[in-house]
Amino acid sequence: MMRWLVLGVWMLVGTHHGWAQPKERSTDWAWTPIITHDGLAISYIFYDEADNENNGVVIKLVNQNAHAIGYRFKVIFRDGDRNAVEKQVKGEIEGYGARTGTEDGLFWIPFPDGRSIGEVGLKGYKVWRLPAERD
Repeated sequence: MMRWLVLGVWMLVGTHHGWAQPKERSTDWAWTPIITHDGLAISYIFYDEADNENNGVVIKLVNQNAHAIGYRFKVIFRDGDRNAVEKQVKGEIEGYGARTGTEDGLFWIPFPDGRSIGEVGLKGYKVWRLPAERD
């Protein structure tokens, strides 16, 4: 299943926090949600001039589960003419952990030639529970 979110469309999403879930962070308002599924919440921030010239996007992954998970998906960036760039994302997150930014491979400037990002989407999304005891 492919989900697309057009940049510039802001969604207001209500959240419910159970007693074992992590509390909201003071910067959560800045992130635009893409999807939450199988306990993995994916959101992004769009930067108009990420390198002082080109559009960029940083993705944040938050594991809302008490157990560690593995994840895999492709991020698709489209310009105004619907030309696409795809980036593979995969990794692991500990229970209630988070990943974001360059160090976690979650920041991109997909069109370094000055084209604007028109859409950000995901495809091939998969999340799985990791064994409690790992080597």
